[in-house]
Parts: sequence; C-alpha cells; structure tokens
Amino acid sequence: MLVDGNEANRKWVLTAASSEYMVGAFDGTKFTPETPKLPGHRGKGFYAAQTYSDAPKGRRVQIGWGQMPSPGMPFNQMMCFPCELTLRTTPEGPRLHWAPVPELEKLRGRRHGVEPGLLAPGENPLATLAGRHFELNAVIRPATASVVGFVLRGNRIAYDAGRRELTCNDVRVPLELRGRPLHLRVLCDETSLEVFAQDGLIYAPLPSKLEADNTALAVFAEGGQAEIQSLEVHPLRSIWR
Repeated sequence: MLVDGNEANRKWVLTAASSEYMVGAFDGTKFTPETPKLPGHRGKGFYAAQTYSDAPKGRRVQIGWGQMPSPGMPFNQMMCFPCELTLRTTPEGPRLHWAPVPELEKLRGRRHGVEPGLLAPGENPLATLAGRHFELNAVIRPATASVVGFVLRGNRIAYDAGRRELTCNDVRVPLELRGRPLHLRVLCDETSLEVFAQDGLIYAPLPSKLEADNTALAVFAEGGQAEIQSLEVHPLRSIWR
C-alpha cells in the first residue's frame, strides 16, 4: 500500500481475522514488521475480513463478516459495508484508515443539511428529521462543550473533550483531536451502525440497539457550546432489488 498515495513510499500490511495489523516490508518471502501489532476496528461483531485482489486503480477494498443479530430477517447476520483502506501518516507513524467505498453514495436520497453555527445545550437542529436507514456526516468542534455528539435511533455516539474519548454505545475509544474538529461519518443500517471518526482513523462497526418505532435523530452539546462546521444527513435506499 502507498503511504499518503506516494509511489515512492510503499508499505505492506499484515492483518489478522480480528483486523489487528502490522505495517512493514515484504521481500517476496519474508514479512518484516516495522510496527507492533496495532488495533484494527474498534467496534464489536466484525470478524474474518477479506480484501479484493487486483482491484481497479490499485484500490484495497475490505469487507468483514458482521456478527450481528438479525431477528426477523430472511438471513442470518450480514456483511459489513465495504471499505477502502488507505495508509496515512500520523504522529505515531503510518496507520490504516477505513472509508466506505464511494459507490455507496448511489444509495443516497435527498440531502438534509444544517447551517454552520453554534450549538447550545438543549438545542437539536435535527429534531424535525427522522430516519431508519441513513448516512450522517458531521464536522463539529467541541469549543466550550465538555461533551458533543449524537443520539441516532436510541444509539449514543459522543466525544468527551475532557477524557479525550469517543463512545459508541458501550464502546470506548481514546481519541486525541490534536487541534482538529471532530469528523464523524455514520452509516445506519437495519441491524448495525458503522462509525468512522477522523477520516477513518477510527472505525467502529457495531450491532445497533434500534427500536422499530424509534426513528429520532439528535445532535447535542453538554457543558457549553459546540461549533457545527458542517452537518448533513442522507436517507439510504435499500440495496435489495
């Protein structure tokens, strides 16, 4: 894989079924790690991921088995959304980033946007929206807020500025913003949530806690004001024909 898309800086990535990985060099016979074993996804129910070989334009696309309950469905469990993998420079060295493949944008319905501005405790500019299956994209700076986040069909995704921690339901992930705003992308399916933070440096696929009659969406700030730099929601059409 190319680091930052640079043809002169190519690394190899060795991954496990759990999606833990190491970055290193490969001479055709021997893999030499240059990092310790690194965490892959930060969610639950993601296993035995595979990548497609010889994809056009050198893309590395990964799809994982979603071990997520599917009551009432005509299938048992699922495959997660396919993601394109890239290696990008971080202060700790090159790290994998996950991003939903752009082909998924063909499922988008009409865009619902929120104007940039300050978000005070108790305000919810998403209050008039509802959805079962959707994509949410947000760039939010905590500013004076201690916690900023979303509640999507009963699922809480929040960033605690004091603890420097992202929580997705009962999953907790350390996250240093390093002066940047919080970048979030969330895909909500019938039985799952897939959360991408900081351009995919953090990927958390999760069994959702959806209630059939709960389609409410909320954005919130606690302890002070947050700054919404961008926020949009797209309903997603079914992939089933």
